[in-house]
Amino acid sequence: MNCTRNGKIARLPHLIREEINQRLWNGETGRSITDWLNEQPEVRTAMSAFFSGSEIREQNVSEWKQGGYEDWLRHQEALEVVKILFEQGQELQGEGKDSLRVNEVLSLWLSSRFVAATREIPTLDAEAAWKKQRQMCDDLMKLRRAEHRAAHLELQRREVQIEEERLEMERSEEKRRDRQAANKGAVSDVPEPEPDQRWEDISDDAKIAWARKPENLDRIKPPMTEEERIARMKEFLHIS
Repeated sequence: MNCTRNGKIARLPHLIREEINQRLWNGETGRSITDWLNEQPEVRTAMSAFFSGSEIREQNVSEWKQGGYEDWLRHQEALEVVKILFEQGQELQGEGKDSLRVNEVLSLWLSSRFVAATREIPTLDAEAAWKKQRQMCDDLMKLRRAEHRAAHLELQRREVQIEEERLEMERSEEKRRDRQAANKGAVSDVPEPEPDQRWEDISDDAKIAWARKPENLDRIKPPMTEEERIARMKEFLHIS
């Protein structure tokens, strides 16, 4: 991590700084790292551009170890927290439960960074420690406001979803009523048989429409028996 640091190590390319951090993590000495750095073409290019070609000294590595390397360690701790959270999220999904959302993971990740940062406060002098704590409080307030905005947006999203579902239900009900009206209209639009029209000349649709009318159904109700009524209907509809 470079942040706002402007020392010799901070001016080096990202991959070189990552290699330095890994070597420090593995316990390599400052002298060994210094010798390795001064052999790298990228390092010589950076030194020529920013420091008139002067070489990296062991003191530069020592200063980086107290600053940029500490930032890198905290970053690694935060990444480990994120890894654990994602693994837990996958386990929850496997159990059929809701996994952590991305914004929740990021919020916990930032919180873990603050937890890691508090470890260095006891090593600072009073003024620096106070400044650090004030900065952290300000950042935490911003984080909380961001969480509240996210919760508000989630609530709005759910309201929109509920409204869309309601409108969809209304459209489905309207289509159902339209279909019913269309079916009723199809039957009512069928012309009734003429009084002197022969039954054989009447269309099947007209026969069905005639049979569906209550007043016509009443004409074939008892005193006919059920068998007689069925036989009569079959006769009307020419069903053998």
